[in-house]
Amino acid sequence: MKTFIATTCAILTAFSAVSADNAKPKIKVAADGFPAGHDTPEGVACDLARAFIKHDMVLFTNTCIQPFGASETFGTNYQTFLKLDFIHFRPPNLAFFS
Repeated sequence: MKTFIATTCAILTAFSAVSADNAKPKIKVAADGFPAGHDTPEGVACDLARAFIKHDMVLFTNTCIQPFGASETFGTNYQTFLKLDFIHFRPPNLAFFS
C-alpha cells in the first residue's frame, strides 16, 4: 500500500510539474528589451507605452481591445474616444520652443 501511495504521489508530482511549465506564456521581447505582444499584460502595457512614445497610431489601435457587447452606444462612444485620442499622437510642435 505504501508503494502504491508513493508511486501515485511521484506520478502526480511529475505531471503537475510538466503541466505548470506548459501553462506559462512565453514573453516576447522587442528590440528595446521590454516585453511586447498580447500574450501577457506586461507586453500590452509596453506596447501602449511604445505607441505613445513613438506616436504610432497603428500600434495603438492594434493594442487596444476591439469593442464588444450588445450596446451600440458603447461601440460608437469607444470608437469616438479612439479617434479623438489620435490627436494626442501628433508629434509636438517643437518650433514653438525654438
